[in-house]
Formats: sequence, C-alpha cells, structure tokens
Amino acid sequence: MVQDPDVAVTVRKLVIISLTELFKDITPSYKIRPLTKAEKSTKIHKKPQKLREFEEGLVSQYKFYLENLEQMVKDWKQRKLKKSNVVSLKAYKGLVEVAVKSMCKLPVALPHFNFHNNIIVLIVPLMNDRYRPITTKEIEDVIKTLPANKSPVPDGFTGSFTKHSKKN
Repeated sequence: MVQDPDVAVTVRKLVIISLTELFKDITPSYKIRPLTKAEKSTKIHKKPQKLREFEEGLVSQYKFYLENLEQMVKDWKQRKLKKSNVVSLKAYKGLVEVAVKSMCKLPVALPHFNFHNNIIVLIVPLMNDRYRPITTKEIEDVIKTLPANKSPVPDGFTGSFTKHSKKN
C-alpha cells in the first residue's frame, strides 16, 4: 500500500480521470433499464445474454463510481477527511475538484445515460459553494445538457436561461 499521502491522492485523481474516460468510451448511446422478473427468467440466446450481463455490470459499476464521487463531495462539504487526517485539506480539495470536474464531464458526454439527473442534482448546489470546486464554464456546459422545460424545477427553463445567467 502507498504510504505517502500525496502519492495516494495523485493515484486517486488518476483513477477518477481514467474511469471517467473509460465510462465515456464504453457507455452505449441509450439508457439501460432494469430488467423485469419476467425478462430475467426468460431463456435467451447466448449473445443477448452476454449483452444483458454487460449492461447490468456497466450500470452497477457506473453507479458505484458515482456514489464514490458523491461521497467525496459530501465529505468535502462537511470539511472532514475520510478515514485519516494524514492528507492535507489542500490535497483533499484537489481530489474533490477532480471528482467534480469528472462529474461535470459525464452528463455532457452522456446526456442520455443512467443517473444523469442524479449528477445534476449533486452539481447544482456547488454553484453557490464558497469554495467552488468547478468553474462557471463547466456549470454552463452541464446546464446546456438539460432538455428545455425538463429541468428538475416545477416550471422548467429554456435554453435562454444560460444566456440570462451570464448577464447576472
């Protein structure tokens, strides 16, 4: 195991970046829905079965990855370091910045894929964070991926929202 905390943080940053690029490359261009009990019990040929297993594994690992990124952000928000106080706050902030930037890239690259809304819900509150780990440009890119009138707020918003938000 790596003993130097700076090396451990750097390795985690590289893993986050690598996994983000991997998911962007291997994710299909459609949303993967969970199978029903009837679909799971139905016998199918070998190729479709392999595809199902791949899709289930992909969604499972993608969800696990996003949960880890989310936990890093939550820990940062609470200003506590997970597991040890060996890593400096500055180093942990750098790790969180990489995690948030990766989360900003995913909805832009994969607007159709699973957990898109979950990522948006996590990113939006960071817009008002005093120690904002992301830039305004990254936030705008994520907001632009939202379809018009399909935002998480009741009345929705159109593409002109980002134009008006730049002025304010």
